[in-house]
Amino acid sequence: MPLTDDGNLHLYRVIALDHSMAFDGALWPRYSSILALGYGAPLFNFFPPTTYYLPRLLHVLGLPFVQAFLASMALYTYIAAWGAFLLGRSWSNNAGGFITAAAYVYAPYWLFNTITRGTLSEVAGLAILPFTLWILHKLTKNHNRRLFVAATLITAVFIVIHNIVTLHGAILLAAYSLFLALRSNQSLKTLGMLAEVGVLSVAISAFFWLPALSETHYTHITGTTEALSFIDPVRTLRPLADVLAFPKTADPTLFNPQVPITLGWPQLILGSISVLLAIKWRQRRGLVIFALLVVSGSVFLNLEQSAPLWQTLPLIGYSQFAWRILGVASLVLSLMAGVAIGQITNRLHSKWLVNGVLALSLGLIILLSLPWLYTPYIEVEANSFVDVLNYENQRRELSLSSYSEYLPARTEGAALNGTENIAKFQVNPVISRLDLPETIEVIRVSWQSLSVEFDLDASQSTQLDFQWLYIPGWTALLDDQPLEIEPTSPEGFLRVTVPEGRHTLQIALQSTQQQTIAVIISITGFVLLAAMAFMWKSSTEAEAIETLSQPASTASIIITVIITSLGVFMIKATVLDHTQNVFRSERFNAQAESPSINRLNASFNEEITLLGISTPEIAQSGEIASFELFWQLISNRLDHNYMSFIQLIDSDSNIVLQTEPHPPGNRETSNWIPDLYVSDAINFDIPADTPPASYDVQVGLYDVETGNRLNIHNAEGNIAGDMLLIGTIILTRPEETTEATQNTLYEASNLSLRIITGIQNQATVGNEINLNWQWQTHAQPNQNYRARLAWLDEYDQPVAYSGSAPMTPGYPTSQWQAGDIWTGHARLYVPGSLPSGDYSVGIQLLEANGEAVTAPHIIQTMSVQEPERILSEPRFATASNAHWINGLTLRGYSISKESQTIALVWQTTDRLDTSLRLFVQVFDDSALLAVSDGIPVDYTRPTTSWSTQEYITTHHTFELPLSDYQLHIGWYDPLTNERILLENGSDTLLISP
Repeated sequence: MPLTDDGNLHLYRVIALDHSMAFDGALWPRYSSILALGYGAPLFNFFPPTTYYLPRLLHVLGLPFVQAFLASMALYTYIAAWGAFLLGRSWSNNAGGFITAAAYVYAPYWLFNTITRGTLSEVAGLAILPFTLWILHKLTKNHNRRLFVAATLITAVFIVIHNIVTLHGAILLAAYSLFLALRSNQSLKTLGMLAEVGVLSVAISAFFWLPALSETHYTHITGTTEALSFIDPVRTLRPLADVLAFPKTADPTLFNPQVPITLGWPQLILGSISVLLAIKWRQRRGLVIFALLVVSGSVFLNLEQSAPLWQTLPLIGYSQFAWRILGVASLVLSLMAGVAIGQITNRLHSKWLVNGVLALSLGLIILLSLPWLYTPYIEVEANSFVDVLNYENQRRELSLSSYSEYLPARTEGAALNGTENIAKFQVNPVISRLDLPETIEVIRVSWQSLSVEFDLDASQSTQLDFQWLYIPGWTALLDDQPLEIEPTSPEGFLRVTVPEGRHTLQIALQSTQQQTIAVIISITGFVLLAAMAFMWKSSTEAEAIETLSQPASTASIIITVIITSLGVFMIKATVLDHTQNVFRSERFNAQAESPSINRLNASFNEEITLLGISTPEIAQSGEIASFELFWQLISNRLDHNYMSFIQLIDSDSNIVLQTEPHPPGNRETSNWIPDLYVSDAINFDIPADTPPASYDVQVGLYDVETGNRLNIHNAEGNIAGDMLLIGTIILTRPEETTEATQNTLYEASNLSLRIITGIQNQATVGNEINLNWQWQTHAQPNQNYRARLAWLDEYDQPVAYSGSAPMTPGYPTSQWQAGDIWTGHARLYVPGSLPSGDYSVGIQLLEANGEAVTAPHIIQTMSVQEPERILSEPRFATASNAHWINGLTLRGYSISKESQTIALVWQTTDRLDTSLRLFVQVFDDSALLAVSDGIPVDYTRPTTSWSTQEYITTHHTFELPLSDYQLHIGWYDPLTNERILLENGSDTLLISP
């Protein structure tokens, strides 16, 4: 089965229809008992099942459901080609008819619908549409009884296939009917007759559309549509270049291809030729002008400039996606292409030229459609209605709709559990819907899919909850008297109260009043159609249209079509399918060369591989930098979802920017398929006040449920952190500087602090402060300034200072220009020497030599807490006095063999402005036995909280060998992974107990 967006939904709807027709006892099942995890839902009351009768018939004849579905897609394509051929031939000739058919079924939108989306119902609707146009054209030429009946019935069938295609098709049919009437010799009579066709077809189809429109409030349809803003057509409007995009090389190994939704270029070229020929020769000028208006209008409705129309025109907003109008446009454009070929061949005097023009046109149409034909294929479990339940349960697409919008209004989807029903349906296609309470004795019961009849004896008044989902139409009778049904909450089950005693209880789903009225209207429409057909007067010739002739015979044209089609597909099967080419190319094929991709093959949690990345080397602040990441499952499918994100890191390891977390490729990882890779295109909006500098780019994944980042494993299988460095990017100055805010928080040496965030109101000594600050320069600075924070006492006297930091790491102030505004980032720490108390926190500018430019300027207040400090030296077994270059000193250590614990006593002689990590490793004959790694004292005493007067004892518990082992002790900066050196130049202290 091709990997499609919606194909599985339609496939399982076929199975649901099959179950309903077999067990629900309805030819048109408005409510299917197998849907919504087996609790029942009214899908087919709002989404017509018409399309699914063909694959259901094929299944009854012996085909498995998947093959029946694929065969139906092929048959609807042949039906569309047949209808388009008849339509094209009626306006041109046989050659024009074949080109109309080929241009339609090889149109990018048709292939997008069939192969990429798998929307069987929309395909069926678009397959019937050319028949409707053709029969109306025939009827206007000959006012014939049979044509009138056929036109009415075909139009009625078209209405009940796909709601949105019906909406777009109805607009086209109305305009087309007006056009046909205006060009007829009997305009008023023709218009009246076509209006009768429309009215009768609407009446005949009322059995579906009237309840579908009037009963939407019985479901979640309205609320879901309002809540999901991304299905607003306005959000899918595009530039003209996208609507008229060229074919894009297909990659059948890509899980989430961005398939162009466009009009075909051969069709556009032939359509343009039809316009030129109509101007020159006047033949079919009216038709071409009409078609040109339809195509132009459809294209305009896909452009961003059409947003006001989408927001004001009634009903059209239900299209969901603006590009759906291209279905109608593709048919009309194909007709223009057929008319062009018809006019050209009509003027050729050689059958060889006719067949040559036909072969060239047909070959180009098929050849340029080939990229849309390549798609991955997957295995789908679709053998019985139990697979429908499993699909709904796994995907939570309840009632077989993407957003569960067809669930009854009184039901909350999250409250439904399908596990028990799945087990029941595996045993029997008709299940019990009642958990019987002890107060009820069943004397007789008869279960059906949508009804039940009980003879029962109640020892006391009892509430019974029947596990069907409530919608209006469910009725209950107790001893032949109406009994009130009260839906439960939140499931929406049927609840009735049975009084004490012996009773007969009947529950069944009946037609609603609207449904009954709708059926009566449809029957009335059929009766009126029969009456009009019976009273029809003799046929009349309404107009005589000049036919387009051609020197080539029908047989030679058919042979040309067959040879050309087979020739193109022979080339595809023997050459294109097995090579890297402009139509098809596997990006990560072993022979493929992709110089723009940096191949990585980095493993995340040994579940997902980052195959490679495509990153820009240079970008401009104030613009968008585009990244593309390529992911793939390592082996099996996942049952959980991950989110990806990208960070820009400056030269001081500060996170400057981060993208919003999102499912990689906007596809949940639980839906990924092994052996197919995922393209994750990310547009990084870089603010204009981001300093021009070089930045590291790193990527990470985290688990949606736990929030934990996934570990990265190196080639040896060892954990190498949870963020992967994927490259660097250089940002250049923006074209326009950021507008300055009105307030100035601090000013010194022509530098103004505009914004500062990140300073806490309450903190513990050693806490990290991640500052975001925006600075503006009024004149070009003559040196590289830095800034720091100061903590002031109640007399506004400085008590302690943080370390200093550049305002914009990687872009020193000496490179700034007058008027520049930049947002920088700094990582500072609450000084470890601060006593507990309340302080004012100020900002202070420093010159390059470290001298303060001004006194600290108060920004806000902070309440500081200090930990309990050990000021006297603890006892230890062995003295050490190993010194690190940053002031850290190991005073001594003790090793307890009983508790298998190592105690290390530390002190610092200097203030520590970096939060370091301590590692203690146990080696035996050069083999690593155990390791302890982290922030000291179980992450409670970062080195930035240490005072020079206190002692810190860290404890490390291992399973120590009895003898001959060695301890490796050291410190490193987790931001750079660089180890701190000892005074002897080593990066590790060795202790041999």
